[in-house]
Amino acid sequence: MYPLLIKNFITQQEVDTVLNWTKSIESLFGKLVPGNFWAGRSLDYRLMPKNIQDILYNSFYKSIFLLKEKPNLIPEILHITRWPPDPRYELMPHADAEEPNGSKHIYWWRKYGAIIYLNSDFEGGELYYPNLDIVVKPEPGLLAIHPGTLKYLHGVKPVIGNTRYTLTSFFKYDNSTT
Repeated sequence: MYPLLIKNFITQQEVDTVLNWTKSIESLFGKLVPGNFWAGRSLDYRLMPKNIQDILYNSFYKSIFLLKEKPNLIPEILHITRWPPDPRYELMPHADAEEPNGSKHIYWWRKYGAIIYLNSDFEGGELYYPNLDIVVKPEPGLLAIHPGTLKYLHGVKPVIGNTRYTLTSFFKYDNSTT
């Protein structure tokens, strides 16, 4: 059943609205910092205008209803993430809530990770699951959800050409601490 992949999960109009706004405010992301993988790459929904917040909020809440645990899950974060065309931003395979050595993960409470692609005008940038031999080709509006367990190790291949943009969230049980 997982990863769950749904094409056209958000409409082309929603994709265009978020992507156009995102490209118009690039400075809100801040500067990329060599050696700090996430610096300047993620924009929290609280910095967005209400119409953009609504698209993120509604999209990720709608996606929860596709999961078995829907009554107990809530989004932990809502972000727009940019992936610059630079091999330093390849994301190596990892799990969102479990460590391979069995130690407690820093984000142990994350039950699922989810992304929605906003563009595909670049090369590379595929989401891949090495344990499952699955590679997900980016398509605007495509939703990908996976559990945070080691079975669903996943990574992102380097982006070439243009910047890759995604909506990102993690889901947790509503009684979890963060």
